[in-house]
Amino acid sequence: MSFTGNSKHYSSPNYVRLLRSGRDYFQQLETLLSSAKVEIHLQTYVFEADETGLRIIEALRQAAQRGVLVYVLLDTFGSPGIPPRVAEDLRNNGVQLQFFGRFFFER
Repeated sequence: MSFTGNSKHYSSPNYVRLLRSGRDYFQQLETLLSSAKVEIHLQTYVFEADETGLRIIEALRQAAQRGVLVYVLLDTFGSPGIPPRVAEDLRNNGVQLQFFGRFFFER
């Protein structure tokens, strides 16, 4: 089955999968990050350097080390818990990390 809309063509093997919990989401995200071969574009409002966040950070770092182009865009207001050393480590390992929404905070 294929779908057409907004001048983009979507076809097999593209699909939508509904995830019913945060655990399912992060497991799927880790799987996608570890299997990426060309590019990763991750944009999120809330990101913390907690246990789950550190797993995602490691998966991003490993992808960049495999030669995958990794782009991460985080909201400054929604992701204040990212220590500068973590951001620097990601950048030093090839992750293109940017923060947006600098109206409230300066990074």
